[in-house]
Amino acid sequence: MFRSVYIVNPKFQIKFCFFVVSLIFISSLVYPFVIYDLIGGLINKTADPAIIAALEINKVKLILALALYQLVFIGIVFIISIFQGHKIAGPLYKLKMVLEKVKEGKTPEKLKFRKGDYFEDLEVAFNEAMETLQNHHNGDFAYLSEVYSYLQNICMIVPEDKKEVLLRITHDLHTMQERFKQSQN
Repeated sequence: MFRSVYIVNPKFQIKFCFFVVSLIFISSLVYPFVIYDLIGGLINKTADPAIIAALEINKVKLILALALYQLVFIGIVFIISIFQGHKIAGPLYKLKMVLEKVKEGKTPEKLKFRKGDYFEDLEVAFNEAMETLQNHHNGDFAYLSEVYSYLQNICMIVPEDKKEVLLRITHDLHTMQERFKQSQN
C-alpha cells in the first residue's frame, strides 16, 4: 500500500529533516579535510614531480567525488528522514483529529495508528482512557435518568410552592440528558 501524503505536519517534519541532514552534513565535513591533509602530506614527502602531479590531480578528483557522494548521501538521508518523520507526525496528526472530534462533543472511534508507526503505547493508553471516560459517561447518564424519574414522581406529591424549584431542576436534568444523547451520536 502506497501513501500519497507523507508530510502531514510540515513545520515539524521539515524541521526534523533539516536537523538530521544538518547534523550529518556538519559531521561529514571532517573527513574531506583529513583526506586533503593526508594527500598534502604525501605530496610534501615525495620528490618525484610526476608522482606529485598525479597526486595533485587525484586529490582534486577525490575531493570532487567525495563532495558528490556527500550530496547524494544527504539526499538519501533527507528522504529517509521524511519517512521516519511521517511515522512520528502521522500518529500525532491522527490523535489531534480524534481530539478535535472530542472537542466538538462527538464520541470518537477508537484511535488506530498505521502498522509501523511510532507511539503504539500512546494508541493503547488513549483508547483505554477514552473507554474509561465513556464508561463514566454511561454511568452518569443512567444515574441522571434515575434522578430525573424520581424528581418527576416527587413533583406530583409536593406542595405547589416547591414544585417550581423541582420543575427547574428536572428541566436542567432533561437538558443534560439531551447533551449526553447528542454526544453518543
